[in-house]
Amino acid sequence: MNKTLKKSLLFIAILSLCFPLFVSAAVVAVPQQLLDLIETFTIWGETIAGSLAVLFIILAGINFIWNGGDPSKVEKARNMILYAAIGMAIVMLAETIKAIAASLARV
Repeated sequence: MNKTLKKSLLFIAILSLCFPLFVSAAVVAVPQQLLDLIETFTIWGETIAGSLAVLFIILAGINFIWNGGDPSKVEKARNMILYAAIGMAIVMLAETIKAIAASLARV
């Protein structure tokens, strides 16, 4: 991974950690219809992402079984399972983070 990409990813990570501080400083009245629309898109996105993660785990398992003799294909299937599991964990954490943010907004 080159240095520019590493610096960019580090900048994005730091910015994402500081983002709640910027958001909490501004109090804006948001219409309920917009909040409902965002909630609907969030639910759809989580459903699609979770379903795709499960599908990729199943496909990786099938590839793992079919290509048991070829080490490169087995490694590819293992990586596919790993990345799908990471994606599923992110989807589950997104709901938790959303609930924490909502509880902090009510305070």
